[in-house]
Amino acid sequence: MIPFLTPHITPDAQFQAARKSLSSILQNAVLPKLASSLRQLEVNPGNQEHIEYFTDVMEWSEWFDSDTFSAILEGEFFPQWLDILYDWSHQSGVVLKEVCGWIEGWRSLFPNSVLENRYIILQFNRAWDIINEVLEGGNQIDPSVYRQPITYRHVLQNRLIQEKTDRMRDVSIGSRCDI
Repeated sequence: MIPFLTPHITPDAQFQAARKSLSSILQNAVLPKLASSLRQLEVNPGNQEHIEYFTDVMEWSEWFDSDTFSAILEGEFFPQWLDILYDWSHQSGVVLKEVCGWIEGWRSLFPNSVLENRYIILQFNRAWDIINEVLEGGNQIDPSVYRQPITYRHVLQNRLIQEKTDRMRDVSIGSRCDI
């Protein structure tokens, strides 16, 4: 190859740059639209309409890293879903087998790659905590947690703050051990 014609950017670097550009476009143009679609979804165990809002969003899961995609679910879907679950499961005469079937029905709509995400696992664990509370006859879960408005942007921001806090704590602990 002629030295002065050797590209300064390797194919791998070009790919990484293109991937970064695509990621930016997806986060700035597509992610807000997906969040808006989830906000339009009204979760209703008795008559679930417009499930396509949810399934259409799920089709985009492979285009985002799993933590970013889980943030839109955590901010835009799970608060309403958990709130409905809490209210329904705490009604007198509720048939918990139906409630559990409803949870599993929703869970079946999630791609495996999304279900494996630690934040999504946490959300489904919260659902099972609600069911366990009903089974135990307790009243320890505060449903107002699910009723506070939150967006995926807040979720991402809170995660970033938590990561920085964790790193600072790790550095602080590490420096004490270097005595």
